[in-house]
Amino acid sequence: ESNSFDYFVGGAPFNVAYAIMKTEGNVKFIGNVGNDLMGKHIKSFVINQNMDASFISIDNNHNTTLAFVINDENGERNFCFARKNGADYYLKKEFLEEIKKADIVHIGSLMISEYYGYEYAKSIIEEAKKYNKKISFDINYRDDIFSNKNEAIKRYREIYSKCDVVKVSKEELYLFTEEDEIKKALEKFTRENQKVFVTLGKDGSLLYSDNKIIEAKSISINPIDTTGAGDAFYGTMLSFIDQIGYEEFFCLGEKISDYLYLANIQGALATLKK
Repeated sequence: ESNSFDYFVGGAPFNVAYAIMKTEGNVKFIGNVGNDLMGKHIKSFVINQNMDASFISIDNNHNTTLAFVINDENGERNFCFARKNGADYYLKKEFLEEIKKADIVHIGSLMISEYYGYEYAKSIIEEAKKYNKKISFDINYRDDIFSNKNEAIKRYREIYSKCDVVKVSKEELYLFTEEDEIKKALEKFTRENQKVFVTLGKDGSLLYSDNKIIEAKSISINPIDTTGAGDAFYGTMLSFIDQIGYEEFFCLGEKISDYLYLANIQGALATLKK
């Protein structure tokens, strides 16, 4: 109320991991925080939530990355990142070994705005493909962390084109394809054998798979803060895929709409508090 800030643990990939954990999926999170007040708070939060914190490094050379979120009266956000000398994209190379133990490897997108993070993301994909792991990617486009919009879109396209499952918002889909009709945009956006989840805000979500669209509505709510809604949705979907099995899940056909609906509810409920 007085233009002050409170602090919360977040970041899109961690929110996704948290949602997977909360919906009884098996997940490990790899990240990097500074040896500072916020970094220590994050690590202790993870431990208190009974999540495995052993792959979150404490970095003595970089600061914990901060995102400031300002909400308008409709619960929509504006972002500002304090990321100079930030720790988030300086991930340890030895953690690539963990890929051998995974079924699905999910990659967050903010790391690709920095050269080291971009190269690391490519090495994750290379390692995952070596062991025939499924790769997931969330577009989560933030143009304010890139100096050049065209370079940003080029990097996103290079990364997502190599992934098996992609999550994108309707607005991002239109931005990346320069189309304004959902089917045309999906046809242009989607690579061969790729599964694409599209979040539609209050209208729910859809899956585009094998040239077919499967949709589901959401519930009606009055949002307070939409931060993390897409992450709650997508973490829930990944949890379902993990529990059912990748090939088995995408063979469910129209029944997938039931899972989309449940994930939409998770996303909606995530907007009911700051």
